[in-house]
Amino acid sequence: MAYIVFTSNEDRFRPDVKFINKPEEWKMVMGGGHGRSGQGVPFEPVDKAPREIEIDGKWKWKTLPDYFSIREDLGVSQAFKDILEEQEPGAHQFFPLDVRRKDGGPVEGQYYLFVVSVLLDTALIPEKSNVIQKGKVQTFDNGITHDGIYYAPSGPGPTKLTLNKAIIGNHHAWVDRRTHDVFFSDEFVARIEEAGLGGVKLRAHTKDIAE
Repeated sequence: MAYIVFTSNEDRFRPDVKFINKPEEWKMVMGGGHGRSGQGVPFEPVDKAPREIEIDGKWKWKTLPDYFSIREDLGVSQAFKDILEEQEPGAHQFFPLDVRRKDGGPVEGQYYLFVVSVLLDTALIPEKSNVIQKGKVQTFDNGITHDGIYYAPSGPGPTKLTLNKAIIGNHHAWVDRRTHDVFFSDEFVARIEEAGLGGVKLRAHTKDIAE
């Protein structure tokens, strides 16, 4: 089983953070609301990844959350990185960040720009989930076909998703191409909760089946 995850909307976990001198190469490669780092695709060229962020002066803590938003992108702490690297070594990208405060105050700890680098197509089983199909497959005049089909919740109330365990395999963090959501495995969520890491908002707990 797995969770759809977001960054927390609690004040303690919502620093106002922005990139400094974001390179033009840092841009989204598909739809979704998680920015370039939540696309499920490794970033190239790696030397063009943003490396500097600035925190608004109103942030009253000396540390950042373990999982936080950099506008639509994702930042994480050293502790978060260590746990995920232990469970899924080398699967994702972590770019060290130079963190500054607008007011010049201190910032403790090491932080990273987190690129979820696993894209699954598709772990979702639509006929066993409360979702509706949106988008379409388009073929353009140049012969290129774009598969724009995705799935969204079918109505109000809890989102109930069923995932294909065989497709997920041993992954612990991934993006589903058909929902554009970031997922964390139960095992990974248990580890970060055990470590007391903050900033992860769990939206929907899914069930999985072997197919």
